[in-house]
Amino acid sequence: MAYEFFLGIDVADEQADEPGTVSLALIEKSQENANEASIYRLDSMEAYDGETDPDDIADHVQGLLASSPYTARTGLFVNRESQRGQAVYDALEERGLPVRAVTLTDDRHAAPPTLEGDDESVARRETVRAIATAHRQGRVEIQHRETEAASSLARRLQHFGALAVDGEAPQTMEGSETEEGETLPTQFDAVTSSAALAVWFASQRSFDPTSHLKADPQTSGEVFSEESGPQA
Repeated sequence: MAYEFFLGIDVADEQADEPGTVSLALIEKSQENANEASIYRLDSMEAYDGETDPDDIADHVQGLLASSPYTARTGLFVNRESQRGQAVYDALEERGLPVRAVTLTDDRHAAPPTLEGDDESVARRETVRAIATAHRQGRVEIQHRETEAASSLARRLQHFGALAVDGEAPQTMEGSETEEGETLPTQFDAVTSSAALAVWFASQRSFDPTSHLKADPQTSGEVFSEESGPQA
């Protein structure tokens, strides 16, 4: 079995959550063989309040990634569109961790990721659609559901999964209405977006050691991963 790990970090919008709350989600991506869709297991999810020093968060992440089985097998992604996100990014970078900067946007079309050090831009809703669709397909396993963060994520993915559209049904920026008239929103809490960030980049990564991110990842309203087949 092939497996890799992806750690997503996002900071809550001050108007939508506690000021500066930082959420961390560590996802394991596994695949039995090349013909099967990948499974995403949430190994760890943590939240830090606005009083937590970015250096303390970086120290924790450094210790986590230095332990087995995460050493040298974990992609680290931080949304640094806020000042606090930038501070967490800087603290991780100062420790020599292989952190990659991300800008989550509200646009339907985001710029393709690059490997040259510039911020990788992706629509926030695209990342949530990726994890919600995988969850609906039974390909997301959430550990430690007794914790508040994991329990909250499970409830949200159950709801968002009903709103995510199939890969063959393109969605406009305004959303695709369900029978109840609901649409997938454009704003999400940091717990959801940190896990979604990790799964989105995991879906764009190949287990082929010669290939990293897809050359031309899809960032439109469609479900983009080759792992997400048509829904039943």
